[in-house]
Amino acid sequence: MHRVSPDNLTFVAPCLYSNGRQLVIQHLDPDQLVQGLTIKLLFRDPVQYIKEHYHDEQLVRNFFSVGDYSHEDRTVAEDNFIASILSIQRSVNNKYDLAQWCQKIAADRFRCLDGHDEFWGALALADSSVQKIASETMATIGKRHNLRKRGTDGQAEVPAASRRKVQIEEHDNIRIPGLKVSLMSFLKTTASTLRFDKSAQDAYVKSLCENNILDISDLSKGSQMNMMSTKQQRCISDRFRFIPDADSNISNDILKIIKSAAEKSTKGAMKAMYKYLSSAKGSDAAIGRACLVILERHQLDSSLLDAPSLNQLSEGDLIIKLWGPMIEHMFLGSRVRPHWHYVILMLQWEIMLTLCFRGDTVPTWYRKNPAICMGKPKMDLRLICFKTNGDEEDLGSGEVGRHVKRSKYYHDKTKLAITAKAQLNNLIKTYHLNTEQACKLKICTIQLLETQGEIYVLRLCANGTYIYNIIADIQLPLSTSKMYQDTKDLIAGLAHLQHNDGFSKGPDHDQNTIHTFPQKNQHYTPWIRDVIGNFDEDEENTSVT
Repeated sequence: MHRVSPDNLTFVAPCLYSNGRQLVIQHLDPDQLVQGLTIKLLFRDPVQYIKEHYHDEQLVRNFFSVGDYSHEDRTVAEDNFIASILSIQRSVNNKYDLAQWCQKIAADRFRCLDGHDEFWGALALADSSVQKIASETMATIGKRHNLRKRGTDGQAEVPAASRRKVQIEEHDNIRIPGLKVSLMSFLKTTASTLRFDKSAQDAYVKSLCENNILDISDLSKGSQMNMMSTKQQRCISDRFRFIPDADSNISNDILKIIKSAAEKSTKGAMKAMYKYLSSAKGSDAAIGRACLVILERHQLDSSLLDAPSLNQLSEGDLIIKLWGPMIEHMFLGSRVRPHWHYVILMLQWEIMLTLCFRGDTVPTWYRKNPAICMGKPKMDLRLICFKTNGDEEDLGSGEVGRHVKRSKYYHDKTKLAITAKAQLNNLIKTYHLNTEQACKLKICTIQLLETQGEIYVLRLCANGTYIYNIIADIQLPLSTSKMYQDTKDLIAGLAHLQHNDGFSKGPDHDQNTIHTFPQKNQHYTPWIRDVIGNFDEDEENTSVT
């Protein structure tokens, strides 16, 4: 029971009467009309209430009113609203308007909860025991910092420790010594105080936590792992670290040729590689061709690898002249086909031309269900597996950056991680994979910034828990003195990118593939979680650092 002023009753009563809700008014007399009405609102199922009233313009305010919350329960009321939306998202098919509405509310970071200070202030004023608190609350209307809204000039900074945490409970059942709740519950609750406009890293951490993804490779200050103690970090790393079993299988003949380029001359090594490729077959030929790209670049156009020239390259140049040819060669003979942001024509003597239009870089999972996220994701690189019936599935993706900027790094990394989750979910749903089968899947991503690169793998490791783990750091050989080791590491890294896509293996491989997955299951694993993301924003226009 709590007291509500007559002014507030004007927006409560019509809603309740028109929808059949019970409103019990006790001791209705003139004195109480002046002092405030004592009412009791029956509110048994917040999820059902949202389902019935989500079209109402005053849904949030009516939700607070019907829920019979006191002014001290504001955080509880907001948490219940958020939990109800997330519950509906998980239980309602995405094709329905309600699910799309919930997706929009979640993607907008629940900003609909803002702007209700006047309601809570009036509620506090109705109780004489909190007159002082209520007066202070009302005095700050229009001045207090809006926690969910992007910052504007002149707004005071609110420390993360001072912001209200949204207590979120997940069912991952991952218990880490020292944490009172499960691992994912802790991460999502802690990240609820972060702001998307504060820094690129904060936006990355918040986006990953909202999507139940844990990046166990990033131990830097402000990272997800940095939220925990060193002992807890070791516990998590030991439990979830993924060590790939891929072997680049670089033949000794190729290694000798690369070593001769570093110790003698690139011209002689290039001629030796031509001779080797005349008889090489299979993966040896693919790896040899990738290495030949490096040798030719050093011998025929070494000035391109100088710092001044690299600074002048566009993203298209990086793809066409450097990364594209090597990755294309590495996937020769596999079932996975790289599909680039730019259409590339490869002519004799490895001369590269680019057409004046872009390729179809929208992933398959988005074309199947556009309502899955806000905006249309466009990737610089898609790794596509074409099935025998002509269908295609996305098994990985990549992003290319021109400059190594912190904002660009975290923007692309966020995009890749969320896309990998969507790709993994799509495969699990399409092939009705049970929990055991789903946990065997791995989605690889590659992030390229100028001449450096990182290769990550995403896996489903527990109920509602996706683990993002770096498996290779790669570097284009920029000097002959480092050519041998850099080339060896580069080929090994790209081999991981190919090898870890289990769908690319033939039917005789011991891992399930896109051609051999049994489709007898009627249901897929309940461990997956919906994607929460907005791909409308252009990184070039963001102001975070």
